[in-house]
Amino acid sequence: MATTTNYGWTTPNDTDLVKDGAAAIRTLGSSVDTTTKNLNPSTTLGDIEYRSATANTNTRLGIGTTGQVLSVVAGVPAWATSDDANAIQNAIVDAKGDIVAASAADTPARLAVGTDNQRLIAASAEATGLKYVSDTQNTVIDAEGDLLVGDAADALQRLAIGSNAQVLTVDTSVDGKIKWATPAGGGGKVLQVVQGSYSTSTTISTTTMTDTGLSLSITPTSATSKILILLNQQSLVERTSNEMGWAMQILRGATAIFTPGSTNSGGYIYANNATQVALAIPNAYTYLDSPATTSSTTYKTQARMQATGTGANYYAQYNNTTSILTLLEIGA
Repeated sequence: MATTTNYGWTTPNDTDLVKDGAAAIRTLGSSVDTTTKNLNPSTTLGDIEYRSATANTNTRLGIGTTGQVLSVVAGVPAWATSDDANAIQNAIVDAKGDIVAASAADTPARLAVGTDNQRLIAASAEATGLKYVSDTQNTVIDAEGDLLVGDAADALQRLAIGSNAQVLTVDTSVDGKIKWATPAGGGGKVLQVVQGSYSTSTTISTTTMTDTGLSLSITPTSATSKILILLNQQSLVERTSNEMGWAMQILRGATAIFTPGSTNSGGYIYANNATQVALAIPNAYTYLDSPATTSSTTYKTQARMQATGTGANYYAQYNNTTSILTLLEIGA
């Protein structure tokens, strides 16, 4: 007998006699009835079927009870009671913007929404490990050029922009410990320059300081100004054939304000020549003075000799022909 492709139902062959038709139809009908029943085993409203281990046979899963959910048990569908205790319930949030955060393992908790412009940060001391704080980086600034400075641990405050030419200065007496302030003593501008060159020579033949003839005056425009004194290279003409040296200092008026040295090792430049010779002394002096006055102030130089050996008349000529004295007023 022939059979159907999918379910294998028996059908008459083309050569079967007509008299066998009724039996064949009964056989086919029984096969269809059995297969249909196997594919539709449900008996109750809400039943569902799923494929069993047997080919062309479904298994009935009866409707579960109220509140149950469809799950999988041992590889097949099954109804199970919902574990509401471990589910996040809608009732946990109360208002727009609330979020659900954990307060412990497997424990959800509500974190109420913050206020406008606050931001969410980690905070281990809070129940949920989170909290809303004011966004000071946005709200504390009021104007262009404002700065953020520390106010305390984890706290910021605003430092308003200063005025033109002010500089940022440390001041432990003010809140925040820094402030904008006008630079003390000026901002370093050169307010005036006075320069003098000299062509005279002075004979120095003593071990005490003697005026060299090099002097220049300046009148500061402010009592807070500083005077930068620049003295270039000089030359020394030796007038004896002994080892000798010279030292010098700078004076403001009659007061010595800068003495490079006062001993053979620290303050003298030496030469040892058998004949009289002009020595170029590669010496230049720079000194920053604070005269604290607006009156005319004179700066000058003094020099002295020191010679070794025996005899008298150890002396040299201090030659100013290459000397240039420059005074620069520096202030605000």
